[in-house]
Amino acid sequence: MKSIRSAILLALSTLALASLHAGEYSNDFDSYANGATDLGDGTTLVDGYATPVVEVYSTGSWQALRLTQDQYEGDSGYGQLILPDLDPGVAVTGFTASFDLLLKSEDGSNADGFSLNFGDIDTGTVTDFEDGFARNDGDMLTLSFDTYDNGSGDVFGRVTAYLNDTEIPGGDTGPNADIHIGSTLDGSNYREVIMSWNTTDGFSVSYGGNSIYSNQAIAFNPEAGSIFGLAGRTGGADQDTFIDNTQIVTVPEVGSGLLASLALGATALFSLLRRKGR
Repeated sequence: MKSIRSAILLALSTLALASLHAGEYSNDFDSYANGATDLGDGTTLVDGYATPVVEVYSTGSWQALRLTQDQYEGDSGYGQLILPDLDPGVAVTGFTASFDLLLKSEDGSNADGFSLNFGDIDTGTVTDFEDGFARNDGDMLTLSFDTYDNGSGDVFGRVTAYLNDTEIPGGDTGPNADIHIGSTLDGSNYREVIMSWNTTDGFSVSYGGNSIYSNQAIAFNPEAGSIFGLAGRTGGADQDTFIDNTQIVTVPEVGSGLLASLALGATALFSLLRRKGR
């Protein structure tokens, strides 16, 4: 019957759409108690301090996730938010990640910085670089906020992107890339960060509404199992790092295996119906 054929087609279409559904992560950190250290959403918080720092933190007027703390001299360390695999078993061909970032140093003694990473992250190894992550053998894309002057040749106070630890050319090295570091925990010190990449349009970044990279072509080939990690690091210095209103959406790769399976399934079902005279 036509109704049965229609039902089968609907079922196959639903299966295809479900298999191709974009991975998503969203958190504004408002639903947690002050001081929470378990987000209960599949993420992992890593606290690399002798005295715990990484937690949901409320000022009374806003609430966010704290990765590093200001006025914490003598207890250097790092904080990380590691997301689960948003597309298990499937590589992605694009993503958009956005969040609000607040960096604060009360006395101006800025620490190492902050970064957003996506790719083959080695979660078991911490580096001296401000991103806090090493990588395995696969590709890793890093958006770095280097706030500490490491000496001659260091590009600090700028937003810079790296592919496998090599700087991506074509970024804005002028005023648009300057990192804003406030002296108070005022909500006006937040700046929106938007980072996107796909195989068609390339790599783009905006910070505080200003374009840093715009449709930059890069040879980025993330493998299945790639994950997102956000990290702040203070080293021997100190500063606050807060993230809020995090939104990440991925575009999964359309695998030939999936399409072939759907085609074979449709052919087998229709053949069975014809044999039954339906």
